[in-house]
Amino acid sequence: MATQTTDVETAAQELAHRLRLIQLDFSEGPADERREYLSEEIGRSLRGLTPGQRPQLLDRLKSHFPSWDADMDVATDGASKAPRSASDEDDLRDASFLVTRLVEASKGMSDGERQVVRDRLVAAGLADAAPKLAWRDDATEELIKMLEAKGEDDLDPQRALSVVDLMVSCIMGLNRLSIRTWQEMAPKEKTMEPGKLGRDLSRYFAGDPDVSREQVAEDLERTRTLVASLVFAIKNAPREWAHRFLERFSEAAITGSVTAEGGVKFLDNKDKRCWDKYKQLAADLDQVSLSQEILDVVAEFATRIRESGRF
Repeated sequence: MATQTTDVETAAQELAHRLRLIQLDFSEGPADERREYLSEEIGRSLRGLTPGQRPQLLDRLKSHFPSWDADMDVATDGASKAPRSASDEDDLRDASFLVTRLVEASKGMSDGERQVVRDRLVAAGLADAAPKLAWRDDATEELIKMLEAKGEDDLDPQRALSVVDLMVSCIMGLNRLSIRTWQEMAPKEKTMEPGKLGRDLSRYFAGDPDVSREQVAEDLERTRTLVASLVFAIKNAPREWAHRFLERFSEAAITGSVTAEGGVKFLDNKDKRCWDKYKQLAADLDQVSLSQEILDVVAEFATRIRESGRF
């Protein structure tokens, strides 16, 4: 029985709170409209109770509204503004009620509106300003050097944090693209495990003690090495491929091949012999084979650059 009484009292308190919110929300509107919303809210609460609990709820609800709207100070000058009841005025002086009302109202606020509320609360001394993030000394020195900043005062940690998601997205995209490209060009070559960088970053950001800053740095360095080797290879490999192609198909190369095979005999047509040699060498050439040759040279060049570490 005690549990039922407690449940009814709790329901009465929650209902009283919701009714006060309705009173405030519709305090500027017609009284009939306000009464309709109040009645609907009370009806919903009663439907969730047993027949024996409903009278108990109404009795306890009266204790939360001893004056209800009987003490309203009605204006006599014909002003359009609806009067507030004594209970409304009490609510507006109740800090706990106002905080609860603010929380309810914040659910429909935009980010900009939320920031305005935060700023007002900070200005009133009711909330602490967001703590200023601090740089690690070694990180500050590195950033000042890389960004060519004048000093620590030129670097805002809060703004730096706001672009971390952009940088991670960029790095993760380059990581995935470079690994996939490498696997397609040189499937037998060992490269970085797909997804490892993302998993390590996620665990490090979450505070996993098993993932150190050094481990993340190693992942990023491997990504940088992979991307750099591909870029250098794309820049330099075409020259290497052209050199190899001309070694087989240039005029000098064809003539040299004919000479090496016995030269041009008496009454032989040199041009015809060279043309026949070219057709023999070019018989296996097609778009697929040439494309594969180029990819092989790029992969070979990129592997040499990776292993040398010259970048």
